[in-house]
Amino acid sequence: MEELFDICDSSGKLTGESLPRSVVHARGLWHKSAQLWIIDSRGRLLLQRRDERKQTDPGKWDISVAGHVSAGQTVLEAAVRETQEELGLTLNPDELELIFIAPREYLDTAQQFFDREFHHNFLCRKDVDLTNLTLQPGEVIDVTWQSLGDFYHRVEGDDPTLVGRPGEYTAMFKHLGLA
Repeated sequence: MEELFDICDSSGKLTGESLPRSVVHARGLWHKSAQLWIIDSRGRLLLQRRDERKQTDPGKWDISVAGHVSAGQTVLEAAVRETQEELGLTLNPDELELIFIAPREYLDTAQQFFDREFHHNFLCRKDVDLTNLTLQPGEVIDVTWQSLGDFYHRVEGDDPTLVGRPGEYTAMFKHLGLA
């Protein structure tokens, strides 16, 4: 069965309607997603490389975890679930801190794919052994640690191997005291 998403209005308020993923993306309806930045005690950001078969940003490096909020789920529940699914890493909800919410639109008229999301960006400070992670096939093909300083320079240099999140990168860098 196809995943259902709760629909939002353009201000992020839930409308009370839930629709299948394909309908939401075909119509360009607003919905929520959870984004997670995992930073270790050495000041490194856990990055994941998206599978080459992903519809958006295939093969690009991205923040630690990103995924849709399923119907009836909170964004915090979705962040914990997506972390388990994508990385095989179990987190407690109290390890996550919501830093900011950012609207994002990805429009691909050729494929009739209109993704309008409210990205709920969480921060988790945690030391993680990458060898203990189990990457989700079809979603994640690699993970690595990168110093926040090096990552900041990649973003500032418009590195084409990174998922484009300019406003989100800026907001998190500001929160972390990098910008």
